[in-house]
Amino acid sequence: MNDNDDEKNIENNIDRLKKRLYKKEESFGARTKRRDLHDAEQEISYYWKPQIDIKSPTIKRPSFGFLKFIIVLAVILFLGSAVFVAYLLWGGGLQSVSQKNIHLDIKNPVSVEGGKVTEMRIAVKNDNNSTLELAEFIVEYPQGVVSPEDSETMKSRDRFSIGKINPKEEISKAISFALLGEEEEEKKFTITLEYRLKDSNAIYYKTKESVIKIFKAPIGVSIDMPKETRSNEEIIMNIEAVSNSKVALYNLVLQMEYPPGFQFLKANPDPVGNKDKWIIGDLNPTQKRNIEIRGTIEGQDMSEKAMHIKIGRDENGQITSYGSDTNTIVVRRPLIDLRLFINGRDTDDNVVRSGESIKGTISWKNNLSSKIRNALIEVKAIGEVVDKRTISVNQGSHRSFDDTMVWNSSTLGDLSMILPGQGGDASFGFSVVNPIPVNSNKDKNFVIKISGKISGIVVSEDRGDIEMSNNFEKEIKISSKIQLTNRVLFNTGDFINSGPLPPKVGAETTYTIIWSITNAYNDVSSVTVKSSLPSYVRFLKNISPPDSNLTFDERTGEIVWNAGLIQAGTSILRKAKEVSFQIGLIPNLSQIGSSPDLISDTKLDGHDNFTNISLVDSNSSLNTRSVSDPQFGEEKTRVVE
Repeated sequence: MNDNDDEKNIENNIDRLKKRLYKKEESFGARTKRRDLHDAEQEISYYWKPQIDIKSPTIKRPSFGFLKFIIVLAVILFLGSAVFVAYLLWGGGLQSVSQKNIHLDIKNPVSVEGGKVTEMRIAVKNDNNSTLELAEFIVEYPQGVVSPEDSETMKSRDRFSIGKINPKEEISKAISFALLGEEEEEKKFTITLEYRLKDSNAIYYKTKESVIKIFKAPIGVSIDMPKETRSNEEIIMNIEAVSNSKVALYNLVLQMEYPPGFQFLKANPDPVGNKDKWIIGDLNPTQKRNIEIRGTIEGQDMSEKAMHIKIGRDENGQITSYGSDTNTIVVRRPLIDLRLFINGRDTDDNVVRSGESIKGTISWKNNLSSKIRNALIEVKAIGEVVDKRTISVNQGSHRSFDDTMVWNSSTLGDLSMILPGQGGDASFGFSVVNPIPVNSNKDKNFVIKISGKISGIVVSEDRGDIEMSNNFEKEIKISSKIQLTNRVLFNTGDFINSGPLPPKVGAETTYTIIWSITNAYNDVSSVTVKSSLPSYVRFLKNISPPDSNLTFDERTGEIVWNAGLIQAGTSILRKAKEVSFQIGLIPNLSQIGSSPDLISDTKLDGHDNFTNISLVDSNSSLNTRSVSDPQFGEEKTRVVE
């Protein structure tokens, strides 16, 4: 018998066994009947064969009584669990961790003086049956809270460790601070109890809030000024700031908010920024600061103008106010209107260039019901950039000893008697120095101040002759002078150029383009230079200096140089700002005999930081004839075949 015969016999026996096992008419016992065991000789094969162990499945169906027992047991377990949970929830088990039984209390004043040391007491009582583990108070402060020991540093959050809180135990913590802010300002505190339970990693919280109002500002600030004034008449405002705080105050800034029509003249001490901010620094308790501000207000008759001032801590450019004040002034119609036009404009943003001529026109009108006799007008143009040699006065005179332009009844007859409702004008002119000398870094942001005054005698029959006057002051700013130059080189420059000269059709000749910027009188920011390359010119990606922020767009052919800030005095006190880049010209047949453009028109844009105006400059396109190398002859510029 071979191996194949053995395998077939095994398979036949298995088939017969399956038929008997699943035969319906045989009893289970018959299907599981086994043959008697006896010894048998077996031939042992030298080859391994799989051993098949066949066992008949034994199926025992559970009785109905057993199933009933299982169901009853499950019901008992479910009810027992429910009773246990109910016990824990309502019978005293989990009640030990109920937040309802944790009482968090905060005691503090309803209102406080700003800058006065205040105490807040935080208390917690544990009415649970379990201990609260690793308990901590977390205090989140509102803006304007400082420590009595370190009033320079603002507090934002504190964490205080309590440890264990046993059942029925009460623990409290007192914290001290000073509250800074505006009068009537409300400050909200957030208090959180953080805790854990035994044998648990979970963290639990209970939170409560409390509000404290500031009923007195930590700094008292006031504006002392006249109750009324005439339009365009000079007024004086005295500002006083005094510390009411019990702790030192740091990094203070005072800021004035002027009404429309207010013209700042001067102040002591000098302001910063837009002439509306003063650096106060630090104030100790009871310490004072005083500021004097002079200016004029223009407005309609009987109009009311409000001055608002605040003082507080400078937080990254934002002022957190610790005190403020508002005062109003009534503007009445002036006795005589007096206005100054600069080059035909009656504005406060006058900007001119060096070398530019300035024409000033003074206009007046009598607003009274009475005559004004022997009026006198005096005007001064003050500034180192005024070219005094060019001063001219129409129907007036120039007093050289005090540089004053004068008009009176002898030079301008209209001033001898000004009738009610009558007006007139007078004119003058001068030029700005060109060029303006720049010898140091201080020679920048040049200004011309023009101040004037009209005075006269009011003829009053009932009150007699009364002297009257009105004045004005205007400022003229000088814009910077920024210039762009462009050059093309072959033999010199930062790069080694190559290629045929004159340029040859189909062959590449390289050139160096140089952009150079000079700037005279004011800092100019956001400076950009733009141009573009023709389609037959390649940008070769060689740039000097490499970090010049110069880019090329291959799709549009546009070249952009973001030059950034160009300081005043560039090319005078310091080198001109330059960038060089290399291009390649590949002429075509249509350009034979011509001098092709290498780069199109170039335009510069920038922002004058002093005058707040945009500045522009431009240069024409450069071609192969524009090469500025020494001894670069005409014979090298025209394309050959």
